[in-house]
Amino acid sequence: MFDQGVRVAIEDYIHHSNEIMSHVSATLEGLPTDKPIALFGVGQFSFKLLKTEVFKKNEHILLFDNGIAAIGKKVNGVTILPGKDMVDAYKRQSFSIVISSLIHEMPIRQGIEKRFAEAGLDAPQIVGFSGLVRH
Repeated sequence: MFDQGVRVAIEDYIHHSNEIMSHVSATLEGLPTDKPIALFGVGQFSFKLLKTEVFKKNEHILLFDNGIAAIGKKVNGVTILPGKDMVDAYKRQSFSIVISSLIHEMPIRQGIEKRFAEAGLDAPQIVGFSGLVRH
């Protein structure tokens, strides 16, 4: 049926994925549930994040992305907004930010911090997970 090496590799992948999601859930538990959470970057990992307890319990989720193909679409009834609009949205109501890109977290984080600084604001709490990925 399966080569034993393939089976072991698949089991290792599943085990590692479960470990990552445990770390992700533990990190997200530190976010306040009484104020909105903005998810920056809408893709495969963000859909996993949206299924975590923190996102399921929070009724005020904002979605941001820089991709033209994503902007304006809806996920779970929430419209994806352009990343450039994040500061204006924050001025209306503060929120924590979760970066859902594992690969591009640092440039996204730097871009967010730069936009807030240019607006004369301190950046809000920003959570990312790129440190969980092994290379």
